[in-house]
Amino acid sequence: MEKKLKSNHEKYKKTTGKKVYAGFSKRKNQEELDRVSYMERLSKRLSLPADVFSSACVLTVTGRYCILIENYKGIIEYTENKIRVQTRQCVLAVMGDQLRIAFFTDEEMQIEGKINRIEYQ
Repeated sequence: MEKKLKSNHEKYKKTTGKKVYAGFSKRKNQEELDRVSYMERLSKRLSLPADVFSSACVLTVTGRYCILIENYKGIIEYTENKIRVQTRQCVLAVMGDQLRIAFFTDEEMQIEGKINRIEYQ
């Protein structure tokens, strides 16, 4: 008589799979944070700007009417009163009146209008 073996793989995947993959995701995020902080420490030691190693966001503000953002990842929100931009470390919010994106490339963006506030979220 042949006896069939029943696999517990599907049951295991349903009960513990989410926990296992969540652990991988947390570990990857922590490794990214460690890498960024290492690069920041290295740039300080070598007396180099932080953006050279860690691709930090660089803001150049000219008066109240122009801001240049370098090393951004993407645009999250774009309205006349608020523009939110994703950077590597955080979300950058520019609030004001009659805001518009004058130009943007893969690496930099220029926002024009009356700038009232800049926030890191």
